[in-house]
Amino acid sequence: MAVIDWDYWRLRYVSSDDLCTLEALSQEPGAPALSTLKKRSRGDSDTPSWPEQRKQFRNQADTLAHSLVQNDAVAGKAAKEVARLVDTAEMLGRHQKVIHGVLSKGLAALKELNPRDFRPNEALSMIKWAVEAERLLEGLATARTDLDLTVLSDEQLDKIIDGSANL
Repeated sequence: MAVIDWDYWRLRYVSSDDLCTLEALSQEPGAPALSTLKKRSRGDSDTPSWPEQRKQFRNQADTLAHSLVQNDAVAGKAAKEVARLVDTAEMLGRHQKVIHGVLSKGLAALKELNPRDFRPNEALSMIKWAVEAERLLEGLATARTDLDLTVLSDEQLDKIIDGSANL
């Protein structure tokens, strides 16, 4: 039986956002079973539960950010930016869950082709929307862009081929 690094799994849960549930954690590669995580996360008389530790972690982070704001304007701006980035990351995580839900629903509807639930074109529309939304979320192109290389000089084309072009 493999040895479980409980400090790793506890830290993953405690330092993550609310989207990181015990259920989600149990789905990660190498993670303990959900029932084992639930038992371990309850804590005991000497150790607070994982959800309580998460609250303490956030309170400490907020307190630190607040003290930085009070002591140093530059650090305060950085702390505010970090908080904004964390909020954005949580938002993107929520969006990604919605996208994956729509995608799985569309794929399931397409597989079953149950006309009472979805018409094939509705399922395909759901899949197309989810794929485009996921690509946008990841900062990838959602449409093909054709490049007209005929407007470039031979020298510019050589730079592109050499990898020395400043794009």
